[in-house]
Amino acid sequence: GEYLNRVRARHARELLDAGTPITDVAFALGFEALGAFYRMFKQETGQTPQQYRDRRSTTTFAECESPIGKLVAVAAAGSLVRLLLPTDSATDIGVPGSGGVLDEAIGQLDEYFNAARREFDLPISPRGTAFQRSVWDALRRIGYGRTASYAAIAAQVGSPKAARAVGQANNRNPIPVVIPCHRVIGSGGSLVGFRGGVDAKRWLLEHELSHA
Repeated sequence: GEYLNRVRARHARELLDAGTPITDVAFALGFEALGAFYRMFKQETGQTPQQYRDRRSTTTFAECESPIGKLVAVAAAGSLVRLLLPTDSATDIGVPGSGGVLDEAIGQLDEYFNAARREFDLPISPRGTAFQRSVWDALRRIGYGRTASYAAIAAQVGSPKAARAVGQANNRNPIPVVIPCHRVIGSGGSLVGFRGGVDAKRWLLEHELSHA
């Protein structure tokens, strides 16, 4: 089931990080066919085992000052894969880089914080489970200056009883601001669940509201 696959994917990542050959990882997790292992891993992580293994050597990052603190844009294979908030730990982010999607991301973030941009137009590859990615897709449909409740997002992704799971997916959004998880608020309008903290969430919402 879904839970078993999550556990298997986590174990697979640990083995791949330790340098275990992909075939050995598949057999260690009980897969008799490599194709079935590849399908499960891609469904759970959004990338193939080989892409997961290659990510370190090809991952680059660039820093950007903002009104909510220093942000770190992380790119791999021509896409933005993470945006670290000041509260995030900067682990496994590769080497300093510039050009391409990193320059584009920093430029668009500057425009956003200076009220010159409402929507981001960047190649993004957020890595997560199929459910998490469906939530992140729904977040991108919340308009600038608007908010939505966890329950509304749960209904949108076809799991009306999964507001708590939506909250967890929201909190694990790897590309905040660009994927606007700050626009999801608790029942009664409470500013809960933003990984960057209540003050940053309030700043982002007030910034958008005043320029909508």
